Amino acid sequence: MLGDSTYSSPHGYRAFFSTPFTEQGHHGGTAILQRFRQFLGRPVRWWNAACTNAVRDKREAFSRLRRHRGDLQCLDAFRRCRARARRVLKEAQRASWKAYVSSINVHTTLRDLFNKVR
Repeated sequence: MLGDSTYSSPHGYRAFFSTPFTEQGHHGGTAILQRFRQFLGRPVRWWNAACTNAVRDKREAFSRLRRHRGDLQCLDAFRRCRARARRVLKEAQRASWKAYVSSINVHTTLRDLFNKVR
């Protein structure tokens, strides 16, 4: 690697670090981008399309607020979207919990009980 002509001259270093990985023939850049697109946390059963839409709207409102820092309308819109996202997520969690509790009865075994949690 060090004997390669790309690394031997100072201009080679500049050229190497100024070009993206994908243009250099390395696949590391695309792998890094794909890694961040993946869901890194544990999936939850209560997440639905309304949760996705509410969180997306909140993020869009936050990016508008960041672009227009002093605008009170953007601040108000962000606060409304944040409150709506909280409400939607809590309602989804509550509905999921009610469905889980209502599925438990006297005849439910411990194995079924813990499998439902996972």
